[in-house]
Amino acid sequence: MLPLRFFHFKTSRAKFSVHNNLKFPHHFFKFVKEESDQVGSLPEILDFLKDKDFLTKALSCDDQHPIGSYLVEHFVFWLNSYAKNETFDLESYLSGKLSLELICKNFITFCFSQGISLDEKKTLESFAYHNELSDGAVKDELMKISPKSEINLLGFGLDEGYYESMLSNFLIAQGKTSHVNLFGFDPYAKKNPNIRYLSSQQLVSKESPKFDVIVARWVLHHVELKYRWVEFINCVNQCNPNATILVVEHGFSRGKVSFLNEKLNDFLNATFDVIANIGLRPRYFTNTSSEIGANFFIKYLNLSDLSSIKSGIQFPISEKIYDVGPNFPNQTIFCMRAIK
Repeated sequence: MLPLRFFHFKTSRAKFSVHNNLKFPHHFFKFVKEESDQVGSLPEILDFLKDKDFLTKALSCDDQHPIGSYLVEHFVFWLNSYAKNETFDLESYLSGKLSLELICKNFITFCFSQGISLDEKKTLESFAYHNELSDGAVKDELMKISPKSEINLLGFGLDEGYYESMLSNFLIAQGKTSHVNLFGFDPYAKKNPNIRYLSSQQLVSKESPKFDVIVARWVLHHVELKYRWVEFINCVNQCNPNATILVVEHGFSRGKVSFLNEKLNDFLNATFDVIANIGLRPRYFTNTSSEIGANFFIKYLNLSDLSSIKSGIQFPISEKIYDVGPNFPNQTIFCMRAIK
């Protein structure tokens, strides 16, 4: 997932197109087809991962607003370098002999052993268009809320809550309410004095506030992985009637894809996640454990998670799930509304 809350730009509502499927793997294999007679065999995928020009083309294919060039350049450089130097491990992963978690740890170790260093500001700036798309989708859903004199908004895995504060101002500016009470659940947060942070125990108590809006946005490294969706369900079960629950996560494919396509997509998403996080907070990899990257884990939202979330909610909901792009990495919006 693209974690660590780096989408904090304030942007206006965006016009965006909805993509029904992840685009990047399709474009990757499209380029393979254009370059070769045999489509997408493992040896060819390895060859193309070693081709810098090909990788750059595939990342920006058919997208008028690709991810910022700074991060693309670094991602392509390190992905390409790893493919050239660690071909055996990469082949083992793509053939199903090595787990995604292990290949990511190997990738992290490789990058730091080669002296990787990125600029935090430039890394952040690379995500301006991603932010515009996801912000636009979230705001469009919030515009469907009926006006209330007061709205309780909970940020799940919100850290300091900059994004939730922006949404609070948006709701007031759009006439949806005259006051927003901000709540948060994030055991690892840098606490914001303007936000009331709740513990796991408080969320299941009779005294817990009732929420009108819940936002869970790029929360992977902000809540305890083992209890992530259990605690999210506890938040949702404290909703008011007609509440809006929004999850913004890594894009994923909901249709049938080939084994190799799926493995490749998971690898590209995860390694991009690694490079982005190294750019934003390299000390997370080097200072939290004696083993570099030991605390970095990969567990993105998937269809099984969505089923678990829905099965744990104690009241009927309506739901909508859709992708908002861009080409790579894609973003998925999961919107639920309480029917009670």
